[in-house]
Amino acid sequence: YPITQKERCDYLIRKFLVSEQPLKSDDLCEELGVSKTTFAQDLKNVKEELKKYRLSLQTAFRKGLYLDGNESDIQRCTADYYFYNEYADSDSFTEHTLGMFYKKYELTIRNTVRNVLDQNHYSMTDLGVNNLVIHILITLFRTEKGMDNGNQKTGSRDTSNCQLEMKMAEEIAEGTYKRTKILIEKEDLYFIAVHMMGSRLLTEKDENLISL
Repeated sequence: YPITQKERCDYLIRKFLVSEQPLKSDDLCEELGVSKTTFAQDLKNVKEELKKYRLSLQTAFRKGLYLDGNESDIQRCTADYYFYNEYADSDSFTEHTLGMFYKKYELTIRNTVRNVLDQNHYSMTDLGVNNLVIHILITLFRTEKGMDNGNQKTGSRDTSNCQLEMKMAEEIAEGTYKRTKILIEKEDLYFIAVHMMGSRLLTEKDENLISL
């Protein structure tokens, strides 16, 4: 249970990240057991933290506060606040809807990614594979919950330099759909491809081609 200001700030950010509806300040005050004055200061700190991810809180008339920003930035923030810290090892995460989703599908996604990498003789760092699995899992979770706001999906993408990765992204999407029945949209495939490119381990053959 969040007690310190830092804990309350992290708690609120996590709540906004996965909320399907706007959240009312009065309800959050009661949930945290703090005064409106304390909550206002907590909210100020939350907004400052969200700026680091180019995210903001907006107000829906008579409905409450909601998170706004680019979909890819929201997913990056979600990864940091749910997976890349001590919270990922806590009971709170295990009992959270995202934590339960992770437990249900993590191995399936990881095996699908590994199979596609092996079939295409494509090597990635272990850290890169883990980050890719988390990215795909967050994408699937937000899609299933109807939270994907589509803000990352404007404009065309130049995929001429990552045709292999795009092909593999399609294979991963097909494999995960067969096992989860959650569809990864075509616009999301580019970001999966970018993840793979960023963590690729070059083989001796690749390095020889580059040197030529």
